[in-house]
Amino acid sequence: MVRQTTGTAEPGDGGGGGERQGHRSAVRYLRNEIGPSAPRMLLGRTLRARRLEHGLKLEDVARHMGCSGSKLSRIERGHHLFKEKDLLRLLFVYGVEEARERDRLLRLAELANQPTWWDRWSTVAPPYLQAVVSFEDMATRVKANDCVLLYGLLQTPAYAEALVRRGPGGGGAQDALLRLGRARRERFAAAPGKNLICVVHESALLNPVGSPEIMAGQMEHLITLSRRRGHQVRVAEQGRHYDLPVELGSTLLFDFEGRVPKVAYAENLDGGLFIQEEEMVDHRERAFDRLRAHALEPEASRSLLHELAERYRADGRSTGRGGAVGTAGAEGAGGSADTAGTASVEGTASASDATGAGGAAGSEGTDCTAGAEGTGDWSGATRAAGTDGQASAAGSASADGSKGTDCATGLRSH
Repeated sequence: MVRQTTGTAEPGDGGGGGERQGHRSAVRYLRNEIGPSAPRMLLGRTLRARRLEHGLKLEDVARHMGCSGSKLSRIERGHHLFKEKDLLRLLFVYGVEEARERDRLLRLAELANQPTWWDRWSTVAPPYLQAVVSFEDMATRVKANDCVLLYGLLQTPAYAEALVRRGPGGGGAQDALLRLGRARRERFAAAPGKNLICVVHESALLNPVGSPEIMAGQMEHLITLSRRRGHQVRVAEQGRHYDLPVELGSTLLFDFEGRVPKVAYAENLDGGLFIQEEEMVDHRERAFDRLRAHALEPEASRSLLHELAERYRADGRSTGRGGAVGTAGAEGAGGSADTAGTASVEGTASASDATGAGGAAGSEGTDCTAGAEGTGDWSGATRAAGTDGQASAAGSASADGSKGTDCATGLRSH
């Protein structure tokens, strides 16, 4: 199922001004229908460039192909599987006659339609989660803003499993999602040239998952990740600034180094919002950069995380609730647990883990410290640790960008 967001329209739907409408339709809420994939976006961008070179509008090309402008718009944005007959028609309309170029585009279409490494989990992972995995696979930089739960690529196996187990789905499906999450983290960590830049809001660290021991291990894992090449983890303290764009919410931002345009993603309980419109993505990235600039510096962030780990361990000893499943730094860069199939950015819902980019939903996540017994006074106690170092952060935010978080149901746990 695909739902257009309020105020959006697709080309060919009678609104007039075809090209602009295609522009507006770049925000899509996906639930059960196929989402965009990075390879399809790459081919779609190539075809769109061909169309614009000839000065053609979407409606003009759609009329020649005998299809709707909406279908052609989805093809150009990577939301539609490529059929050879459609591509051949497009090549004819665009006058692509040179054999080498035709073969190149046909091979690109074949690649875009090939099964992916995560295809074995396609029966349990919802399409929007698969789209996020595709973006992680192709992106060179991921920016994550985590307000409620931790992004999947940050999670320990124990944290991820606790999220997935409390979510929907049977044991077999949950086991499969956990395997996908593990593979996702391992592949991202092993891939050369990847950068993960994360702003973790204090509220996400205070929302209890699993047990005190699991939370202590997760804090230590974040410290380990923050020292890894290509990774940056900065903690945004709660209640310290009054004018920051916390309404960005749990969001993921994917940067493909110009091969395809940047994408933002925000997940909620049963679907995800994909944002491809350039101005909207840029607006979210600027908000992320500002949040990152006012977050604690890396060393101060590690100090606060260490203090939280100690407090969680003390809480576990006092309540007798240790029982960690897994350890803090076991797996590479990520934590993709995939909760029952939701790809959410914030992980607010049942098993989310997200990768979140988007910002739809997000401003509330920053005050969701809710949670565990005995944690009510933590925010005030921990805030004393490491607030200096914050001043110099401003101005450094745009250098390598922000991170993207995912929220609620799915992404948070995957």
